[in-house]
Amino acid sequence: MEPKGNFMIFIIEKFVSVQGEGLNVGTPALFIRLAQCNLRCPWCDTKYSWRKGTPISIEDLVNYVLDENLPLVVLTGGEPLIYSYEIAEFLRRLRERGYEGKVQIETNGTIEPRPLRGFDNYVLSISPKVTCVYKVYFVNLIKRIINNYNVLEIKIVVSNDDIKCLRQFIDELGDVEVPLIVQPLHRPNSNYAMDSKAIVEEILSDPSLRRKVRVIPQLHKLIGIK
Repeated sequence: MEPKGNFMIFIIEKFVSVQGEGLNVGTPALFIRLAQCNLRCPWCDTKYSWRKGTPISIEDLVNYVLDENLPLVVLTGGEPLIYSYEIAEFLRRLRERGYEGKVQIETNGTIEPRPLRGFDNYVLSISPKVTCVYKVYFVNLIKRIINNYNVLEIKIVVSNDDIKCLRQFIDELGDVEVPLIVQPLHRPNSNYAMDSKAIVEEILSDPSLRRKVRVIPQLHKLIGIK
């Protein structure tokens, strides 16, 4: 249902860092972590985002973005597209106020963001859940999102044990016009650099995968920042 009156959105936290993932890696960014998620990934490192969060008006959030004046705003979660109508209003007000940066929305790809149609000041980073222990994705929905919205990338988080499930997902997805990013899963008490190396070796040994994907580890996990 479309919210009425003053638009409010629930957030967990907001902070300045660099984008640690995907094609925008290294870009200084303002992160806004939205509350709640429709999935329960067992490896999630932000389970605290599953709670209700704190309400903030869209106008206050827009003012915060303009005050920070960074080239990239990252809406993360949780699952941001739970708030598709509020995000559309956020985009509209940013555009009206002359913000020249881009809004990157990180999503698990299980919600079609219909309210975003008509906006061009955002990109979607789709991260379907394709690990062998937790698979939640809808290939036809992902294709529809790719064909109808501004999609920057598909970012797939896997461990070395998930290569067969990664291959299955990519086979089901078929040829798409957006980059496929493989992101090594960060596991507690594990050497992330070595885990990333193992993923690279698996990708390079697979004649099909090495033609279709890029491996980009999480920069913030490697250098120890938020």
